[in-house]
Amino acid sequence: MTKKILTFSIVSLLIITFIFSAVAEARTWGRPRKCDVNMDGRITRNDADLIIQHAIGLISLSGVQKWAADADNDGRILAYDAALAARTAEGLGYPNCSSYLKKSKVRLAR
Repeated sequence: MTKKILTFSIVSLLIITFIFSAVAEARTWGRPRKCDVNMDGRITRNDADLIIQHAIGLISLSGVQKWAADADNDGRILAYDAALAARTAEGLGYPNCSSYLKKSKVRLAR
């Protein structure tokens, strides 16, 4: 009887945890995020590569991508922003790279 109660409690806790994490994920699904320049939902070295390529003029980013690439919010996209994205990609983190775009913040240009 005790094993059944314990098993039921653990399963219930796992289900509740899953539901809460799914709700939290749904709130940010599809919203641009700082440092996630390619908009794949993850911050990787590829995002840092895109930032540096834009900073030196090899590529041009869209409006939302520019917002995401400006990791330090100084209004410029520099090698420093690429370094911050790379830091985040390697798990060292940077607080701005976890912020999401608020709907009124940037006009979504295509």
